[in-house]
Amino acid sequence: MTDLKKVRAAASKHGKGKGKKNQWFGYVVGIGGVSVATALAVLVVILNPDRKPHQIPVNDEWLISRVQSDKIFEAGPVEHFEDHTLADVRRLSSNGVSPYIGGVPGCALPPAGESVPTAFDARKEWPKCLKAEPYDSKNCTSSWAIATASSIADRFCISDPETHAGLELAPQTILSCDSKQRGCQGGDTDAAFRFAVTDGLVSEECFPFEPEGKDVTCSQKCSNEKPLKLSSFCVVSGAEPMMRDILTNGPAVAMLVVYDDFLVYKGGVYTPGKTSHRIVDPVRRNYALQAVKVIGWGVDIEKGRKTQPYWLIENSWGADWGQNGIGKIARGDSDQEKKLFLNLFTVAGVVPPVAGKMQDQGGDGSSPSPSGDDDGQQVNLQGGGWKASDLDDAEVDALLKEAAANSPGFEHLADDEEEVE
Repeated sequence: MTDLKKVRAAASKHGKGKGKKNQWFGYVVGIGGVSVATALAVLVVILNPDRKPHQIPVNDEWLISRVQSDKIFEAGPVEHFEDHTLADVRRLSSNGVSPYIGGVPGCALPPAGESVPTAFDARKEWPKCLKAEPYDSKNCTSSWAIATASSIADRFCISDPETHAGLELAPQTILSCDSKQRGCQGGDTDAAFRFAVTDGLVSEECFPFEPEGKDVTCSQKCSNEKPLKLSSFCVVSGAEPMMRDILTNGPAVAMLVVYDDFLVYKGGVYTPGKTSHRIVDPVRRNYALQAVKVIGWGVDIEKGRKTQPYWLIENSWGADWGQNGIGKIARGDSDQEKKLFLNLFTVAGVVPPVAGKMQDQGGDGSSPSPSGDDDGQQVNLQGGGWKASDLDDAEVDALLKEAAANSPGFEHLADDEEEVE
């Protein structure tokens, strides 16, 4: 901030001993300096990101113009965040994975004989299966449930398109019926998958999504529908294994670290801009996370620019975010990917085998199952080694209650970047 006393003193000194003309000039400089300083002060309060960042509206012109100046991707106001500040985003970003994700076994993957294609889009590969319109979570912290339910529905349809064409499973089942999680206050993606194994999910028609965060009880779902249950769930770690799993079995769920410029993404290949800030929960001191459905990958080629590989993801911030709810996230730089994709892993559901139908998901005609042997990839993201089969129900309940009470368990990233607090 400009020191006004120094400005006036300098102007006064400038005019002394140099006649009335210079004295008059000094007063002009002094008055002009005061005016400029006042204007700068107002601009600092209005525009400077250092002013109480949590009070900045997400759709603020300053934020959007700042992103556009980086010229990395397209940005603009997003309807989902209308009337939302960055503080609201922090409150609505309590999505995560539990501290026990490290004990979830790796997925059995098909043989690595065939090369992975340069581009793949699950929407084109399985047009009868993937939901046409994206969800809008609105005031409900529910990406952890939405991405889980949506990816599971896709995999049921891909496994048996005759029975499950156009299937939409209800994330509200998880939000309202999983008492071990926090409903619209947030939850853990791996816990949502575990619920799909133990309790199962009903259809969207049976239990419609309530996006406004209202208190919807489990008893409000229809009573004449049998839930669909997963056989198990597993984790895939690393870019190529993630691709091979999605190519064979369908979309999976990843956790993205949320930067402020990601909120106003409208198109192009996203990577955090030079002036971006990570959103941080001031209480838990964890980075805000968003669960997304990974539906493919590709390479962006623009005239006069270097090619940029990307992941194709489906978000739950409505059709106005990205391109009808779909985004392209930069890939190819492992360090950068780990800053965006939490530890570069996905969580995937394993659907029951279809009776009388050979499954090629495991590479040998059998249904894929979590495995730590040569058929699969045992993933140790955070240590722990916890498996539900090792514990009785009371011990599992105690562990999950502890997980829900703690912050979403994940490794902190590098601390050398600015954050929004």
